[in-house]
Amino acid sequence: MDAKWQSKGWSELHVAIAFDRTDEVLDSLDSFGPLDLRDKEGRTPLHLAAGRGNIKCARVLVESGADKDAKSKDGRTALYRAAANGDHKMVEMLIEMGSDPTIADNHGRSAFEVARDKGHEEILGTLERGEVVLMAARRGNLEHLESLLKKGANKNYKDQYGFTALHAAAIKGHKDIVSMLLEFGVDLECQDNEGHSSLHLAVEGGSLETVEVLVSRGANVNAMSNRGATPLYVARTLGYTDISQFLVSRGASLPSPPPSSLPSSLQSIQHDKVL
Repeated sequence: MDAKWQSKGWSELHVAIAFDRTDEVLDSLDSFGPLDLRDKEGRTPLHLAAGRGNIKCARVLVESGADKDAKSKDGRTALYRAAANGDHKMVEMLIEMGSDPTIADNHGRSAFEVARDKGHEEILGTLERGEVVLMAARRGNLEHLESLLKKGANKNYKDQYGFTALHAAAIKGHKDIVSMLLEFGVDLECQDNEGHSSLHLAVEGGSLETVEVLVSRGANVNAMSNRGATPLYVARTLGYTDISQFLVSRGASLPSPPPSSLPSSLQSIQHDKVL
């Protein structure tokens, strides 16, 4: 490799992307070695592809397992760079592939903020869609979420699992996010595809404070999932004594008869879709 590129800390893959050798990257990606090697500025090949608008290379890198949210030394992700450049197609692709627009750089600015500051209205529209609201709720990014909701972003958006922003905030224990979403009028009793309410998920997440917020706002303490599990059943199954005691004090009861099997989310304690 040329000493010039070595001085930058570039790998062969960095060089191939920098010189738009797209066909070579697409045909022989495995031959380039690790996908997330960083140059001296902390940039991965995906950063270069996104910054240069090479959407084919960027897509194949993400599809092949490159870290879509890797941060360079300045804290910027590939999505941030695409948003800063006004590259709407790249932004759309990265969002569709699951890149997180709420990640802030070393100066506290996310892809959303940089697109707003640069006046990239089309990109702002993409970053204000419902799935972005869900991401902000999951990460507990109160300020960004509030900004999205004030701009009219879809507060009741559901993903393929039936998860809303309220569900994501509840299972993560983000009680302040839960409170704010309720102030914006989200559906308190909305259920996911398995019939879980936000209260079921707050219990599963183990946050007594979040459970208390939901119950104080009128959440049904005896709501049943599709398999007949109540919040109290979930709490006792997971061994959350404090939550169980609180729910009982608010009139919660166990289902009768009890569910024939555990809800699938409890069988693996997963919900990895919001982790």
